Amino acid sequence: MAPGDEPAADDVERHLGAARAMHEQRRDWGAVARLLELELLFSGGGAVETAMQAELARIYHDELIEPKKAAGAYKRLLSLRPDEPSAAEILAQDDAKRGKWRDLVQRYLSEAQGASDDAFKSALMASAADIVYRYGRDAEDAGDKQVLELAEGALELDRKNRRAAALGELVYAGRKDWANVARIQELLLADSSLKEDRIAAGLRLGRTTSKQLGDVAKATEAFERVLDLAPGAPEALAFLAESYSSAGEWDRLVSLYEDQLRGGGVKPTEELGILVQIAMVHWRMRENAAAAEPFFDRVRRQDPAHAGMLSFFREWCGGKGDKGRLATILTDAQRALADGPAKRDLATEIARLAESQENASKAIEQYKTVLRTDPDRAREALAFIGGLFRLERAHATSPPEHKLAVRRQEARPIVDAFFAWCDQHAEQVLDETPSAKAIGYARNQRVALSRFLDDGKLPIHSRV
Repeated sequence: MAPGDEPAADDVERHLGAARAMHEQRRDWGAVARLLELELLFSGGGAVETAMQAELARIYHDELIEPKKAAGAYKRLLSLRPDEPSAAEILAQDDAKRGKWRDLVQRYLSEAQGASDDAFKSALMASAADIVYRYGRDAEDAGDKQVLELAEGALELDRKNRRAAALGELVYAGRKDWANVARIQELLLADSSLKEDRIAAGLRLGRTTSKQLGDVAKATEAFERVLDLAPGAPEALAFLAESYSSAGEWDRLVSLYEDQLRGGGVKPTEELGILVQIAMVHWRMRENAAAAEPFFDRVRRQDPAHAGMLSFFREWCGGKGDKGRLATILTDAQRALADGPAKRDLATEIARLAESQENASKAIEQYKTVLRTDPDRAREALAFIGGLFRLERAHATSPPEHKLAVRRQEARPIVDAFFAWCDQHAEQVLDETPSAKAIGYARNQRVALSRFLDDGKLPIHSRV
């Protein structure tokens, strides 16, 4: 990055916030906490900083269960907002529980033994596991082993116990036991009461199975289930598109995109890209131009000058001999473009297409457009053409015999002068430039374009 090109603090904050939102969706609390720490460096104080500090403290305390970091975060919150009651209360409660954590665990387990309801018993066991994880992990008679025994026991009683699953996932991840991490994520995906929790678990499961276990099939299944729950989920959609493309599973890729369009999971700003993907897969990968055509037509309605769409219709219409439709599509594209080389090239292409259709009027109009890109020559050429049309308008209602006489006496000298001008400038313009193409067209079509001089019934723009 060059000096002076450093991003503004507002831009950094915006990007960090967007990344944090993505991690929050999958409940990846470790990443969320790290991003919040970074965001706080750019917060600049005020209510925004206080809100972010409060959220960071909550994550360390409730989600990641890291007492030391939580205490530091709550103390920082109190320095920003000294009258924050929850921060002081949580710090006081943690200090009290830390000194009697064994008693608390025993009380929860005693209550669990006498409980008749499995869900209630599971909740008590999860609470005991939470106390051990939070305050007793370093004790010789406790630690992760006890946390896992309690959390797994709670899950056997109630597979929807969110706290027990979270504790199990934390411990197994700390041990890098990814198979068991995936097992708990699968359980959450299948059985969580809240849809948002199921989506988050599915996203984490997809990442665990793909990145840690290298099981693409399992990851694919997880992300497919996420899309069933949340059509258009960017992470799931991106993974599956890459997976299907890498495997050459074009039918599945097309179905994936079509399902997203039908399911309403695609944002309006993303629809054009999805349509292009579907159309290109049909055209290039499946070699099914007929299936691609309606999707390219939808692309055309959204972006009349889309380069890939124009390439398709040149091939599609050319194969069918449908020059009229191609001319319409190219004309719409020309109108959508700003002045420049691309617009001039389209004008030349439309003119050539008109020539092949023996539509002299259309070709002339397009070449006049091209010639205007060379203003000096354009003024000279258009002066000849304008003189001919003014002459025709002056005698528009005259009988054919009178028109023929006028054309031979007055129009022929203009036509001869124009073609002499074309011959002179043909040697001066660079090959393949728009002006060279326009002048070349006129010279090549001299006989056809002069035919009106010998027939008073023919309109000036006819080659027939």
